[in-house]
Amino acid sequence: MKIQPPVRTRHDEWSKRALSLWLSSLGDVQLDARIAGESRRGDVLYTERRKSSAQRQRLGALGELARGRVLFEPFRNPPNTLELKSCVLKVVDLEAHEARAARREKRGLSKVEGTTLCVITPSLSNDFAAEAGVAPMGSGRRGLHALAAMWRTVIVVVNQLPVEGSTLWLRLLGRGAVQAEAVQELGSMSEQEPLRDATLRLLIAWQQSMPPLKQQSEDERELTMNLERVYERWEKKVKVQGKAEGKAEGKAEGKAEAVLAVLDSRGVSVSAAQRKQVLACSDHAVLDAWLRAAATTPSAKVLLSGGGAPRPRTKRS
Repeated sequence: MKIQPPVRTRHDEWSKRALSLWLSSLGDVQLDARIAGESRRGDVLYTERRKSSAQRQRLGALGELARGRVLFEPFRNPPNTLELKSCVLKVVDLEAHEARAARREKRGLSKVEGTTLCVITPSLSNDFAAEAGVAPMGSGRRGLHALAAMWRTVIVVVNQLPVEGSTLWLRLLGRGAVQAEAVQELGSMSEQEPLRDATLRLLIAWQQSMPPLKQQSEDERELTMNLERVYERWEKKVKVQGKAEGKAEGKAEGKAEAVLAVLDSRGVSVSAAQRKQVLACSDHAVLDAWLRAAATTPSAKVLLSGGGAPRPRTKRS
């Protein structure tokens, strides 16, 4: 079995959870969807369930792509020929599965809704585009391309997307300067935007999963630089909240909430008792250790058992 480099694995995890967060209000989202046996899985399989024009408008270009059934395949590095073929095969397998189900249920094949493939790549060379037969989509939006119609494949080239609000969510899945600019735009959004803080939590969890700076590869340092401002902004917010709530006590509570936010963004289950234990902790060393470990811990139980016994805060009179 091929083992992905850690940076690629972390990017995949961020991309899948981000797409799940953004699209869940419009339909069902399945991560690592089984396509054909254990060896072939799709990153994010989305099925439209709800007609929400407001949410679709909020997601901009991503919302327009989320129509019907879509298999999203985000890439940290541009896919090679074999990787693109593999993605197309997943969609072919899905369509074949639906056709077999239709025959069993005696439904007409004309009523079978095919799955669209959406490949998200940071860039795309002219040579690769020519070899794959990639052509700009008829929508006229820069950065959106497609294969021949029979393959039902859209290719989003992130570094070609126009820098505007409607492309923000897709540009967050890019890399380098493109992603850095999108991260800054996200941080500058109104706090009333419902997806803002949830996306920031995912980004912070991603930043916390990075190894120490001296141990990072060039690609990992690039990620860290892109996410540093997000983490700094979060810390400032915690400090402001801390002053409003009572200096050290407020700061500890802010850190405790950050621990819970990271666990929540990763989908780690936290019981009411465990949540109470985290919020009751006033030991900054323990909270810092929990915050660092929250990005990779397999469960809240493991996290809390390894963080030492926290000292509960005493209530102010």
